[in-house]
Amino acid sequence: MEADMNRANWLILTQIGISAILVVVVVDMLCRWLTPLHPLREVEDAVADLRHRDPTVLVLGSSHARTFTLLGQTLKHLTQGQQEVLAVPVEYGKLGSYEWVLQHRLRPLLEETNRQGTLRRSRLRHFILVTEWWDSTPVDGGGPAYNLPARAWVLGDFLRDVGQNGFTPYNQNYLHNRWMRLFRHSTLMQDRGHGRILLNLRQWFRPTPPKVVQQRYEKKVKNWRDKIEVGFKRMGHPHHMAAFNRILDYFQQRQIEVTVLLYPRMPGTLSPKGRLDTIDAFAALLRQECDKRQIRLLDMTYTSPLQDTDFAEDFDHVTLEGNRKFIRWSLDGPLNFLLQDAVVSASPASAQGSRP
Repeated sequence: MEADMNRANWLILTQIGISAILVVVVVDMLCRWLTPLHPLREVEDAVADLRHRDPTVLVLGSSHARTFTLLGQTLKHLTQGQQEVLAVPVEYGKLGSYEWVLQHRLRPLLEETNRQGTLRRSRLRHFILVTEWWDSTPVDGGGPAYNLPARAWVLGDFLRDVGQNGFTPYNQNYLHNRWMRLFRHSTLMQDRGHGRILLNLRQWFRPTPPKVVQQRYEKKVKNWRDKIEVGFKRMGHPHHMAAFNRILDYFQQRQIEVTVLLYPRMPGTLSPKGRLDTIDAFAALLRQECDKRQIRLLDMTYTSPLQDTDFAEDFDHVTLEGNRKFIRWSLDGPLNFLLQDAVVSASPASAQGSRP
């Protein structure tokens, strides 16, 4: 009798558990409809690709480097596979973080050899460093950038840091990221700390008045302008500029053509003061370094065709259509050397219709 009751209780608990899981799954699906997920390419995705690929162009930068994954698809098509781009996006930027990723995640693969002692990946001809002034500023409060454990570490890096420092808020970013990656296709999990679901739900039932939307937009523009206007006080930090030079040293020593690219900025966020004191000053700083090395500097801050409407709601990243516009323009203009470097059977003009 008691055994039958225990089985009945376990059956009830199992049914409750399955029902709860089904409810969560259904709610998650509804939330995904309301707030679509857009899984982002991260360092580990790029490293996984590098293990199985032999790219001719390597792009390293912040989240802006994701643009060059799309660009690479177009370039590969136009060159019939002769040019292959591998873009490595390090979320949150910082030149010091780029160097860490290069040395710890990319370099072992770039220098990997086979039994005969020759490079497994020997096609690399171009390196593009995508950056902007913010990448050269120190982390608020000092110390290392939190994006490394969150975006670039592997288990061994985490264990070494714990062994040296114990559990800290810094290294716990690794655990948090692992948890989020485990549920990267769950809208409920990915929305933690953002509140987008509730905002979209509220917007669905009670749309924000146009006047309020405009006021919020103008406030956001002002905040961006203010941040850029004072950026000159913190940019060009010695730690990050030293990392910048070591990155260039590495590729130049390997006789790989280097290009430094200043990513486009949303025009409306740049006031005259911000342009002069921060944007232009940082470009001049990098130009000085690039001229010493006789390497190409592409300053796309103002020259790209991107307008305010081509930027996402964060005023920082470019929309899908904006990326397509940027790709068409850059391959016809400042990045055309990537096309010219490849021997293709069809001219870029004849392939124009195939571009995104």
